[in-house]
Amino acid sequence: MAKMNVCKISISKVIEILKEKGFLEQDQTIIDFLLPPGRNEMIIISSRFTVEQEVFLDKQIADFDISVRALRCMREIGFKTFREVIEYTYNQLKAKHKDLGQKTLSEIEQLLDENNLVLKKD
Repeated sequence: MAKMNVCKISISKVIEILKEKGFLEQDQTIIDFLLPPGRNEMIIISSRFTVEQEVFLDKQIADFDISVRALRCMREIGFKTFREVIEYTYNQLKAKHKDLGQKTLSEIEQLLDENNLVLKKD
């Protein structure tokens, strides 16, 4: 049987090392990792979002308690999740739909803010 080197290390230390080596950006974190059977490399799945934010971003917009106008605008633009929404700036969203005004955009920004997320910066 082959000799195995075993090393105990905290996940925070792994993240720190990966950032130092340039494998993770400073705002990314590990959301999952795999060590396939029979292999000695770890597969790391990373994100710049927390697990809670990932869940929020992947949830259907229709599942949120938002105004009918906001929901209609999001549907007509073609957005299904907030992951798509955060790729746009305030002004880009405003230009995408004539009914997407300050009040509706403020509602969307407030929901994002409650989840420590923001729209893309100009």
